Amino acid sequence: MKHSSVIITLLTAVLLLTACRQQHLQQLTSVVGKPYEVAVVCSDPLAAAMMDSVLSLAVEGLPQEEPAFDVVRVNKDTPDAATRLTRNIVWVTVDDAHGKTTGIRYARNVWTTGQTVVYVNAPSVTSLSKAMGKHGGRMRDVLNCAEMKMALTAMGKGSNAKAEKAIDSMMQCRIKVPKDMIAMKRGRQFVWCSDNAPRGMKSLCIYTCTGLSMDEASFCCVRDSVMRENMPGECQGMYMQTVRQGVIARTVKAHGRTIMICRGLWEMRGDAMGGPFVAHVLADSARQRLVVAEAFVYAPEMKKRNLMKQAEALLYTLRCR
Repeated sequence: MKHSSVIITLLTAVLLLTACRQQHLQQLTSVVGKPYEVAVVCSDPLAAAMMDSVLSLAVEGLPQEEPAFDVVRVNKDTPDAATRLTRNIVWVTVDDAHGKTTGIRYARNVWTTGQTVVYVNAPSVTSLSKAMGKHGGRMRDVLNCAEMKMALTAMGKGSNAKAEKAIDSMMQCRIKVPKDMIAMKRGRQFVWCSDNAPRGMKSLCIYTCTGLSMDEASFCCVRDSVMRENMPGECQGMYMQTVRQGVIARTVKAHGRTIMICRGLWEMRGDAMGGPFVAHVLADSARQRLVVAEAFVYAPEMKKRNLMKQAEALLYTLRCR
């Protein structure tokens, strides 16, 4: 729950961070590297291996195990010229001159725009291990928020105004719909948008239900009812449903609102289709209802982490008016 709260708070902060640094950013080049790739700069092999394990923790809610980040080790004391262009850097220094405790500092746009650098100064590997046990989750959250910001920035170059207008008109909600999500379907208090990509299809759904509270079991029931009505398969009797086993739900507070974040797997009843989903459930007290924004992907024989993270970033733009 703490990690989910941190993600939402940090994402908001990251989205506003660059406004006061425009002059500095104009002098920098853009980052290089793949999404969710982190360069770990460390000359101590034990410390480097420890950071690798912290950053490679498995992502929740995916059908196959995938690491939170892809780690590239740089066995040096300082980042070289090529490393300084990468999008995410964790720079670890182990030296007893740093005192008795491990210090962690975060910085943005140090050498390139869109870059996040984590400075970790530890007096020993033992001290580093204790610090990572306590702060490793927050470090992943910071890097994850930075990646989501870059995803939103990339998608911000255009939007599906028709879909956004339909969502606003039907449900009095605003959410970012990328311009490549050209397919759209409307139902009763339901809108589905998708890029219909031949490989790695991303979809976004917005729907509402009555009430102001919901638990994991209730969410699955509502989701199954909504999807059965609005997301049928190719043949009669086929429809999307939730794989109840393994659904993870956490309730957090953000901006004065209650949000439940649910992750899990979906499948098409009567068909072999399936994949991961993530949903944000928001309480809209003014209208005595719950608003659900959900992202899911269909990407057989592909890794799904990056696709899901890109789609999930959209959910953080949801606002009820």
